[in-house]
Amino acid sequence: MSWRHRLLLYLGALHVGLLVLAVLGLRHRPWKLLVLEVGIPLSMLWCIFLVRRAFLPVEVIERGAERIRDADFATRFRKVGEPRTDRLISVYNRMVDHLREERLRYGGR
Repeated sequence: MSWRHRLLLYLGALHVGLLVLAVLGLRHRPWKLLVLEVGIPLSMLWCIFLVRRAFLPVEVIERGAERIRDADFATRFRKVGEPRTDRLISVYNRMVDHLREERLRYGGR
């Protein structure tokens, strides 16, 4: 199991536990319970978004390494709007451009 999946599983279990505690503790206070029943799923969605953003650079590196391993120098990645990830994408795109030029220059060996 990947670290990303472990983290999502942990956050899911944490939020389910919080929801159970809220239901048990606030059974007689419906307005507070309603706020928590809406707030906890929103918090879980926010956590999923943050985990996806945090692991995006790793995914870009993995996909880039896979393309290089397959000698696929025609694929370029598009920027995603995250500064750190966009820097990685720029470096990868420049690198594959140079590799493609070298391959063409030396006859595709």
